[in-house]
Amino acid sequence: MRLPGPLSKARAAVGLARVRWLNQRRPVIVSWAITHRCNLRCVYCDVPERRLPEASPAQALDLIDQMARLGTRAVSFNGGEPLLRKDIVALAERCRSHGMSAALSTNGTFLDGKREVLTHLDRLQISVDGPRKLHEAQRGEGTFDDVLSALSIGRGAGLPMVLSVVLTRHNVGAIDDLVAFADSQGASLSFLPVGPVHAFDVDYDSLRPTPAAMRTALREAARHARTGAPILGSASSFEYLAQWPAAPRIDCFGASGIAKLAADGRVFPCAILEHRTHAISALDHGFEAAWDAIAEDPLDCSGCHCTKTLQLNRVFWDTLSAIPLNRLAAR
Repeated sequence: MRLPGPLSKARAAVGLARVRWLNQRRPVIVSWAITHRCNLRCVYCDVPERRLPEASPAQALDLIDQMARLGTRAVSFNGGEPLLRKDIVALAERCRSHGMSAALSTNGTFLDGKREVLTHLDRLQISVDGPRKLHEAQRGEGTFDDVLSALSIGRGAGLPMVLSVVLTRHNVGAIDDLVAFADSQGASLSFLPVGPVHAFDVDYDSLRPTPAAMRTALREAARHARTGAPILGSASSFEYLAQWPAAPRIDCFGASGIAKLAADGRVFPCAILEHRTHAISALDHGFEAAWDAIAEDPLDCSGCHCTKTLQLNRVFWDTLSAIPLNRLAAR
């Protein structure tokens, strides 16, 4: 059964509400690194170097069926570069056949040749790290044109689009430019400070902004959001982010309502905990067993600086203070 996008998103919200207030543990939202292969070599990312095995097309379809039986309502395909999977259209289609919402995070390179996938998506997320010069300094020459092409294709398909920005010391001062660019492209904007979620073997400390520079960037982002700019974030989430690089532990759906599925089938509470959580493979033991395994592993959580995940958590714990600032500005 294929549901309209807003209805499938509503089902996900109801599922998280049941986790939050009825303690009905289930993997409502699954972020799936469907492959670790990637055609780019971004300066802050070592994902392509991990060379993990990945699910076969038949295994991947079966995992989606298993997730549906367990109550999954939304799947986000990422990587690596998920469009390198030849079966990505079939996977997105299978999600929608179960009434799940489906999202895709891409660098934009291959979208022109995989436009069919857009008919099965509810959201398109495209990685961008700033204006052309800054973006290509972190992602490679010619990659900004791929972003522009992907944005044009996404707009033509009528899909909601999110620009995902990894903040480093090189682009932390480009908030104004990024906001203007997102607005011109009809897209929302999400920020994530560089960190271990991108690389386990890269010296990411050398790429980090200074705390002062990050606080300035966050103040700028919050200021833009209050004027209605398309930035994902609320008063609650920006207040938390302002503590960066400190990351106090927060109430979170990790291991209770959301999960990270790695390319090799291992299931984690989230991407940040991927390198410090005991995990078993859903390919070897089934998704339910892998999901249950992380419930028994104490969360060694150091907090969260991903605005999308943070906002998702805050809206179910902070209620009014978690209303996105740009929504308040529109009132």
